[in-house]
Amino acid sequence: MQKKIDWDWRLLAALICQESKFSASVRSSRGAHGLMQIKKETARQAGIQDVYDPEQNISAGTMLIKRLVNKFNKENIDSVNSVKFILAAYNAGDGRLEDVRSFARHKSENPDDWNSLVKIIPMMRESEAIPVGILRFGTFNGKETIRFVEEVLSRYEEYKSFTSP
Repeated sequence: MQKKIDWDWRLLAALICQESKFSASVRSSRGAHGLMQIKKETARQAGIQDVYDPEQNISAGTMLIKRLVNKFNKENIDSVNSVKFILAAYNAGDGRLEDVRSFARHKSENPDDWNSLVKIIPMMRESEAIPVGILRFGTFNGKETIRFVEEVLSRYEEYKSFTSP
């Protein structure tokens, strides 16, 4: 799978651990299923039948990652920020991440830098701070997404310290 998305297998493992703790039978309250917490729409787009089947689930998850890689590699985003954006979009949705970037532009922050986005995400919790038309998906708490990115990358660094590529 890693060759399809050109990711270190340990990064993919860190993502899977964060999403499901490697449990193929887990289902979230938001309707995500299996190892990579795939939603029904993603499963449909990937053409998979059983979201709980590990191979099919990972296939759908890596298809989504590949789409996000293609999207964020076309932008002016360096490779370190690209991985963070992909993880954030995997967690919150790429539309939501585009809202964050749009709000960053509005606030004269760098929309291509994850650390800049982390600074402005807390401002997105209150609708009074956001002019009409800036966001397509409304206010955004973002704490979960920030934590998600941090925890996946921390686990990835941990995995790298005791395994080889």
